[in-house]
Amino acid sequence: MKSKITVFVVVLLISLISLSTIFPGYSQAEELSGRGVNLLISGEQEVFSNETNTYEITVDGEFGRNAQNWTLYSRVIEGMASVSPESEESNTSNIFEVEMTAMRKGKVVIEFEAFCSDEDETRRKVETFEVNVLEPSKVIVNVKNPTDTTIENLEVGLFINSELKRIRYIDRLGPNEERRVQFNWSDEDLEPGEHRLEVWVDYGFDESEEFHKDALILEKNIYIPDEGSHILYTSLIILLILGVIGAFLFYLNKKKKRRRPW
Repeated sequence: MKSKITVFVVVLLISLISLSTIFPGYSQAEELSGRGVNLLISGEQEVFSNETNTYEITVDGEFGRNAQNWTLYSRVIEGMASVSPESEESNTSNIFEVEMTAMRKGKVVIEFEAFCSDEDETRRKVETFEVNVLEPSKVIVNVKNPTDTTIENLEVGLFINSELKRIRYIDRLGPNEERRVQFNWSDEDLEPGEHRLEVWVDYGFDESEEFHKDALILEKNIYIPDEGSHILYTSLIILLILGVIGAFLFYLNKKKKRRRPW
């Protein structure tokens, strides 16, 4: 009996050694340390469906910054979205750019997995990034160059209640040339009531880095209904309709009782 147990233990040890030899990458990946490695992720956390957004991922930390090779894997682990590229390797830069396009409203979670190595060691770090996807309302404007010279690096800004919400860029616009620009925006963060929507153009005449309001090309008021009032109003209409139907049925029943027999 003892000899059988000894044989079983020996066979088990040989099997484990064989598995670690066949799959060395798997066991190594599980043991890789993330010490001295951070992932810095920058980009919009509130986006619109069917709109492509760019995220910058920096492999940071004392070891991460000073590594000689970096690899980044990107994947969507929750929600309907796609990322590109899904994997990228570099031996010159620890900064990567990943594009994400969400297909529908809801939450999207992206997982970023980075490997960085020097001559002696490889380390691994994983971070997740959550994005809220909204269904957009659209604003379309025509931007015109009112001068007889070419203007470069125009900025078109969408303002709601005097607050700059989004910027669209036009690299180059010739004399008297027009360009169509579309903004996506959402009213989810707006309180019930009336709000002011404006679109301004910064032609770049002022060289300051801040957005400068050179020309107002669209202005309109938008009204956000109060959901509570809307529910109350709908309920009153339903009650009114039910009351009319009830009164009509009562009238028919009463008329039937008054009918004389033949």
